[in-house]
Amino acid sequence: MSRVSMLGQWADSIRATYHVDPRVFIALVLTTIPPFYVAFAVAVRSALRARRGGIPIWTDRTFVVAVPVVVATWLLPYAYVALFGRLPVWGWVVFLALLCVGAVRLAAAMRHRTSNAPEVTDE
Repeated sequence: MSRVSMLGQWADSIRATYHVDPRVFIALVLTTIPPFYVAFAVAVRSALRARRGGIPIWTDRTFVVAVPVVVATWLLPYAYVALFGRLPVWGWVVFLALLCVGAVRLAAAMRHRTSNAPEVTDE
């Protein structure tokens, strides 16, 4: 049995058991990567600009728009699984644990980038 046919059988079993198409999930992950990183960079840059200006970060309009884009692009593939999948209880535990770990890592990355970055100039 070839590896391609094994992957096909594995994808079919996931689709039949959990009602989630792995190809759709992978497509969602791959299409949300570019907007995620662009929005993340915009959020970090605007956070640095707000910090340099001594203003509260939530008053920076660019930051307020970029953060929901970061969150939405990060959550979209998992929202597909949550909305259309039929997960067992242990699956929900793993799913929620992944979301929590991801949220903590995202916040830590944002904090790290804004605290250790050089000054930003508006050139």
